[in-house]
Amino acid sequence: MHSKIVYLDAQDYSNIADAINGRGKEDLLPVYHALRKFAENGTFRFCSSYMVISEVLQLSPESLEIARRKAALVEELCGGNAFPSLFWMLGYDIAEAAERRGHATQFDRVSQEQVVFGGQWLRMELPPAEEMFAGLEQGVAIELEKLVRRKLGRPLNRKERRNTARISVDRGTAQRIVEESDIYPIIVGTELVAMFVSMLLGKSRTDVAYERFFRLIGSPTKLILAHEHMSSLRFMNSHLDTLKTTMIKGLTQLREVADRIRIPDDPESCKALQQMIRDCAAGLLLVAVRATKHHRAVRGISKAYTESSHYEEDVPSLRNAKLWEDLLTPYFTAVIDSSPMRRKLLDSDIVDFFHALYIPHCTVWRSDKYFANLAKPVAKRFGCTVVSRLADLPRALDDILTTEEQGAGTELR
Repeated sequence: MHSKIVYLDAQDYSNIADAINGRGKEDLLPVYHALRKFAENGTFRFCSSYMVISEVLQLSPESLEIARRKAALVEELCGGNAFPSLFWMLGYDIAEAAERRGHATQFDRVSQEQVVFGGQWLRMELPPAEEMFAGLEQGVAIELEKLVRRKLGRPLNRKERRNTARISVDRGTAQRIVEESDIYPIIVGTELVAMFVSMLLGKSRTDVAYERFFRLIGSPTKLILAHEHMSSLRFMNSHLDTLKTTMIKGLTQLREVADRIRIPDDPESCKALQQMIRDCAAGLLLVAVRATKHHRAVRGISKAYTESSHYEEDVPSLRNAKLWEDLLTPYFTAVIDSSPMRRKLLDSDIVDFFHALYIPHCTVWRSDKYFANLAKPVAKRFGCTVVSRLADLPRALDDILTTEEQGAGTELR
């Protein structure tokens, strides 16, 4: 990606949204206006992510209006720009490695630009469209069966059920089926209502209607509405919650082991401890990799590859895998530290690791002070600037533009 991308922490959207609505710190309002100006003039592209939206969606039903305000801010700054989940990112890396080995012949090399800036990020995460909209098709089948039974006065046999596929419901029935579906509250007032009615009548292509729908709910405010009504979207937090729980459990066990064995403070023992920490980081990475099963299947990665020694060799060398390990190792070291400076194990830290996997694709990345300091050495390798205070972000962006202008001036001379 060649765009200058700014990635805000999910909490940043919460804090700024609160300030806009008179519920938070007023000193964040100048930050909001500055960021909006950068977004409007196109000098930077703000990008949210599956992780940011997922955190917004975790709010309780009682907090739905707060969630909508936060989603509206994400939409204002980022539009439809969003990174897919860390599972997609890892799955894509694995698919590229498999392709190099000749084990991903069906790999669809969709560009990351297309996924992030083309409104496809959510589509990459969802179940097949046929599963999501099975209720609509089933509604048509039920209505057709009722129609034929009224004509025949008896239940249908197998052949007659097959023949109903050649019959169409009337427009009024199709309209009612759409209005009674779980997607109707999401699409009401849009052209998609007529499009889905036409689709059920067999007069328009299903793939076009599905694609328009996915682009619609890629908008954060619409996605929140969709999450309220569509059970098929509830999966968005399940993999992340499982991974977070597994990481917390693994870290807790590692700390208990370190506390029991009391490793001596000599070079050889410290080296052994660091290796144990790296091994633990690698083990937790494999948990995340296993969770990419759906994405690997979609990309046509053969089972033979994932069961081969090549797979075991390739995974640790993946870009995101190396980034993960380089961040986890110093964090683990702080978590098992026997001194009073030991880092308390926090759920929010684990979530920050998920956000950190977008660092290689960003120009500027935001996090709190602790995690920003942890990420800075790693981010530097990718030419990414890490900002630890939200209030400092506008100045950091100005500095980047000034440096670019000075560089351009030097080239002209």
